[in-house]
Amino acid sequence: MVFSLIVIGTIFQLFLAVLFGVFSIFGVGILGKKLFFIGVVGLPLSCFISAGIIIYNYNTDGLSSVYWWFIMPMILGVLYYALASHYLKLKNKLKNKLK
Repeated sequence: MVFSLIVIGTIFQLFLAVLFGVFSIFGVGILGKKLFFIGVVGLPLSCFISAGIIIYNYNTDGLSSVYWWFIMPMILGVLYYALASHYLKLKNKLKNKLK
């Protein structure tokens, strides 16, 4: 495992954690409490956990396949925002039916 890739990837993960938190607060803040909590706490936490796993494996001379952990928070972010947009569409549909 290359140390420079670990440093760059970890910095990227920390930046991604901040981005997920900010987008969840300002972009998806109108969702229900559970989805809001997942966006504000869960997504940034997944970035920290991913970076921690990679750093731990670097220190214990782990395999290079551990780099795939860098992708995990991005996949979770895409799934979260897809779920959030679907939730908003359903919420708007229901609101329009009640009018």
